Amino acid sequence: MRARNGLSAARPRRSRSSHPVWSRVARIILAVILLDLLLVVIGLAAGGYELIAAQQSLGGAGGTSSGASTSTGASVLTTQAQSLRDRMSVAGIGFGLARLCWWPWRPLSDALAAVVPPARAVAQVGPLLDLAAGGSAAAVHALDGALPALSTLQSGHSTGAGSSTEPGARLLAGLIQGQGPLRTAMADFATVERDATAINTAALPGPLRTRLDPVLRSLPLADASLRAALAMPDLLGATRPRLYLLVPENPLDLRATGGFVGTVALLQADHGRLTLVDQQSSTEVDDNGAKTNRTSYIPPPLPLLTYQHLANWFYRDANWSPDFPTTAALLRYFYGLGQPRHIDGVIAFDSSLVPALLRITGPITVTDPTPPHDVVTLTADNAVATLQARVNDAATGTLNKTFASAVYSAVFKGVRTLHGSQLTPAARVVRLALEGRHLLLWVPDPSVAPLLARQRWDGAIDPTRADYLYVVDTNVHYNKINNHVQEGLSYHAVVAADRSLRSTVTITYTNGTTAQNIVKPENNTLYEDFVRIYVPLGSRLTATSGLTQVWAPRRDHDKTVFAGYLRVPSLASATVTFTYIVPPNALLDSTTYSLTVQKQPGRADLPFQADLRGDTPSVRVGAAAGPGSWVYQGHLDTDLRLTTTLQGGQARPLPLAYDAAPLTISPGVAPDPWSVLPATLPPAH
Repeated sequence: MRARNGLSAARPRRSRSSHPVWSRVARIILAVILLDLLLVVIGLAAGGYELIAAQQSLGGAGGTSSGASTSTGASVLTTQAQSLRDRMSVAGIGFGLARLCWWPWRPLSDALAAVVPPARAVAQVGPLLDLAAGGSAAAVHALDGALPALSTLQSGHSTGAGSSTEPGARLLAGLIQGQGPLRTAMADFATVERDATAINTAALPGPLRTRLDPVLRSLPLADASLRAALAMPDLLGATRPRLYLLVPENPLDLRATGGFVGTVALLQADHGRLTLVDQQSSTEVDDNGAKTNRTSYIPPPLPLLTYQHLANWFYRDANWSPDFPTTAALLRYFYGLGQPRHIDGVIAFDSSLVPALLRITGPITVTDPTPPHDVVTLTADNAVATLQARVNDAATGTLNKTFASAVYSAVFKGVRTLHGSQLTPAARVVRLALEGRHLLLWVPDPSVAPLLARQRWDGAIDPTRADYLYVVDTNVHYNKINNHVQEGLSYHAVVAADRSLRSTVTITYTNGTTAQNIVKPENNTLYEDFVRIYVPLGSRLTATSGLTQVWAPRRDHDKTVFAGYLRVPSLASATVTFTYIVPPNALLDSTTYSLTVQKQPGRADLPFQADLRGDTPSVRVGAAAGPGSWVYQGHLDTDLRLTTTLQGGQARPLPLAYDAAPLTISPGVAPDPWSVLPATLPPAH
C-alpha cells in the first residue's frame, strides 16, 4: 500500500540499545538501597569498634604506681580521658551515619514488626541507633567538661603566679571551666533517657539484652553524676565558705554508724582551699567552758538510758540511728546546740581509713601535743595500734584525745598535698572505704544527695521492699573491746505456698577479751550489746533465744525492728536467734527472689551464710528441678544483693503503709522508736 504522496509507509524500528526507563530507575533504586544499607553497616561497624575499644581501654587502665614520677603520673588520667573522648567522638559519627541512613527504613520495620511478630527485633534498630548516637554525643560533652578538671587536678604543684598547690583549688578551677560542656551533657543525657524508653528490650535477642540492661540502668547514675559535678563548685566554696562536720568514729566501741565519737573537727572549703578548723574533744562540743555551752536537756534513747545510764543525750552519743542520714542530721543539730555554726554536710569515718591513706602518703611524723611532746612516726602498719595506745594513756589512766586530733591533721595535710601520680590510688582508697562502709557522706544539697543515695555512699537504710536483713550492734559500755569480739551471721528462710517466708536469723558472739589484752586503762571485760535487726516491714516475730533481755518489736524507716540486750562475759560465747514471718509483700517478683544484707559501718568483715528452700513442691527455688534450694556462703565486707530464681506460689500481700516523706530532724520529732527531741529545743541553725 502506498501513501498518497507516493512514498511507502515505514514501520518504526525497535532499537536494540534502548531499555525501558523503569529498568534504569530500578537499577538506580537498587544501588541506592544497597549503598544506604552498606552505610548503615559501615556506621555500625565503626561505632561498635570504637565502643569496644573504649571499653577495653577503661578495663585495662590501671592506677599509676606510687613510684612513678609526678609528670608521668600527672598525664595518665588526662591522656586516657582524651583518648576516650576521641573514641566516643568517632563512635558518635559512626552511629549518627547509621541512624541517618536507617531513617527511611523505620516505617517499614515498624510495619513488618506489626505483621510478623518474630520481626519485632528489627523495629528496635532505630531506637537503638538513637540511643547509641545520642549516648556517644553525651559522653563526648561529659568528657569535654571533665577534661579541664582532670588536667588541673593532675597538674601537680605549680609555681606560676596566682597558682595553687591545693588539689581542691585546682579542682574548682577545672570544674568552673567545664560547666558549659557539663550542662550540655546533662541535656544530652535527658534526651538519651527518653530514647531509652522507646526500646522494647523484651523484643531483643538475649545476648544483646544482657549487654544493654546495665547501660540502661546506668543512665540515671550518669544524670546524677552530672548534677553533682555542676554542684561541686558551690560545695567547694566558690560562692561562700562551706563547713563540713568531720566525725571520726572508734570501732573498738562499736556504735550504729561505726563507733564512739571521741573527737570532732570542721572541714572548711573556701574557694577550693580545704583546711581543718575547730578541732576538739567531742565532750567539748556540749561543754567547753564558754557561753555557747549547751544547757538544754534531751532524754537519751531508752536503751542508752537503761544500759549506759546516760543523764543527758549529748553530741558524742548522737550516732544512735543506723540510718546515717538520720544520724548525720542529729550530729549536725547537736553540734549546733553547743556550737552555733551552720554545717553544710557530715563526713564520718572509722580508724581503718588512716592506714589505708598512709599507704598512699607514706609515713608521717606527729608531735604529741601533751608533755613530753614525743615525736611519733606513723606507718600503715602501726597507725591504729599507736593511735589507740597514745589516746588511751595506760601510764596515767587518762585519755589523750589531742593526739588523735594531731594524727588526723597530719594525715589530712598529707592527703591535701598529694601529687598527680598519687591521686588515682588515693581515689581507689576512698572508693573502697565507701563500699566497705568505713567512710560515710551526707550532704543535703538536692543536687548531690541523689548521687550519694544511688551509690549507697550515704549509709542510709536500704529502701528495698524485697527481703532484707541488717544486723546492728551497739556496745553500751565504754570499754573498747569490739576488736576482741568475734561474730558470725546466718540466715535461713523457707518459702510457703502464699509466698510468705519463715525466716531465722542466727548471730554468734565470742568474747575473747581478757584482763591482759583489753585496752588500758579500761578494765571491764564484759561485752554488753544492744542488738537490733532490721527486716521487711510487716514481719512478725514468733520466737527468739539467747538474749539477756528481749525488747518489743518496733517500726523504723519502713522496716520492722527486733531488738534486745545481750551480755557476754570474758572468754564466753552466746548464740542469739530471731525467728519471724516475712509477709508476701517481700516476694512479689514472680520469677526472682532478692535478699539485701546491709553491712554495719565500722564493722570488720563478717562471715555470712544464707539458704532458701521451698516449703511445698509447687514452690521452686533455684535452677534445679523440683522444690530445690539455694545456698550462699561468703563474707559481709560490703552490702550484699543476692538473687536466685523463684517460681510458684500465690502471693497474698498485706496492706502496708509506707512513709510518704523522709524524716526531718527538728524539735518535737522522734528520730527513731526509742527517742524524742523535746519540742522546747531551739530550732536548727
